[in-house]
Amino acid sequence: MATKPAFKQASQRTQLDVFLGKAEKPLGRLIFVKDGQREFSQFAYSDGWLADAQFFDVSPDLNRQSGYWQSGPRTVRGLADLRRWLARQESADPDRG
Repeated sequence: MATKPAFKQASQRTQLDVFLGKAEKPLGRLIFVKDGQREFSQFAYSDGWLADAQFFDVSPDLNRQSGYWQSGPRTVRGLADLRRWLARQESADPDRG
């Protein structure tokens, strides 16, 4: 018979402000929560980015709207795309590392 741990591991929350390009234009905020086996992400575009004439969706599933995107089958894929996109941007930036 398997025993359960005596205590529940605390959830971890990571909040990232997302910026675009060398000018570091504020793009939005990504929140990632890991609670045991569950993982949850939310993303919100910044008000400035929503009003910017150069606005574009960072993922096809994260179209223009204010407020946080809530998890759902399509949004989870969009948030995963965003995390991969951010990782590629960071690894391609010669000023980092």
